Amino acid sequence: YESHDPIIIKHGVEGNSAENPLIIEGYEITNPGGPCIFIENIEYVIIRNNYLHDCGIDFSAELIANNPRDDNCLGGGTDFMETGALNLFRVGSVKIYGNKLENNDYGIKVEGFDSKVNGVEIFNNTIHKSHRNHFLWIKDAQNVLIYNNDIRHNGLSEFFDNTALARIFAGEDLGCMDGRSQGIAVHASDNVKIYNNYILNSSSDGIGIMDTPGDPYVSENPSRNIEIYDNEVVENGEQGIWLAGAHNVSIYRNKVYQSKARANESGGSSGIMLETDSVDVNIFENDIYYNEIELPKYLDPVYGGRTIEGTRCVSLMFRDLYGYDRARAFINLIAESDPVITPEKN
Repeated sequence: YESHDPIIIKHGVEGNSAENPLIIEGYEITNPGGPCIFIENIEYVIIRNNYLHDCGIDFSAELIANNPRDDNCLGGGTDFMETGALNLFRVGSVKIYGNKLENNDYGIKVEGFDSKVNGVEIFNNTIHKSHRNHFLWIKDAQNVLIYNNDIRHNGLSEFFDNTALARIFAGEDLGCMDGRSQGIAVHASDNVKIYNNYILNSSSDGIGIMDTPGDPYVSENPSRNIEIYDNEVVENGEQGIWLAGAHNVSIYRNKVYQSKARANESGGSSGIMLETDSVDVNIFENDIYYNEIELPKYLDPVYGGRTIEGTRCVSLMFRDLYGYDRARAFINLIAESDPVITPEKN
């Protein structure tokens, strides 16, 4: 790699086209006080074969040093334009591949904002030891491919603000969540394929498919037409795979195992969880095993009229799906050692 200063581009590049994209490659970049690469308002972008490390880590270090463990917003809140390894905002078409990311405050984020990014391909990257908030995050995009990425050990335990999280679930509006995040997070995006990724030990779910960020129990702009297959999702801090506002989803041939509660917390830790407005979901030919769940009382979930607090080794959970008729799931292969909880029609 060639050592390079941080790359910040916030305006269009002359002559940028599909045939002449902006290319950033072959650099080693570090920037403890801010982002390593930030791109805005560029139509065609390729970022490949770079080493990005220790980007924005002064922000997370300051939070850890100056905030108490149960502060309301510990882990949340730093503008992604000011920190992290690789952020692309209001871009047109993106390829990100062959990059090595290690020990950054935030990881990779691609966001369309006022129009959808049309064509996102992210593959063959390693994303290790990001601190908080996003590790590989896509928002407001369409025609997305995420494959062959190695995503491990993302999310520092200092940002698991369990006290604030319990208060939020109890109904308080604190204005932010804690710094937990999915290994791969997709918000309000369409025509997405996620495959052949290895996702280990994220602070929240391994893979999350969601509506626009905000209230996780109110669906306004669901993600649509999603395929999740041939991934290995291991020992993540909440669900292995979580849907909350996702339509027309197929989940198949994944290995999802050893999902676990986050440090010092009893929380949802199923293999696959569907909730909120998750519609037309097909789940088949997955290996789902050795997942643990210990539900806290403040969630008080009810499955078909049955509260199951304290149940362990749950493979599949369904909750708050706006009526069972709208939540159609087809399960062909579940490990025999793992009981399955499914909703009953009331």
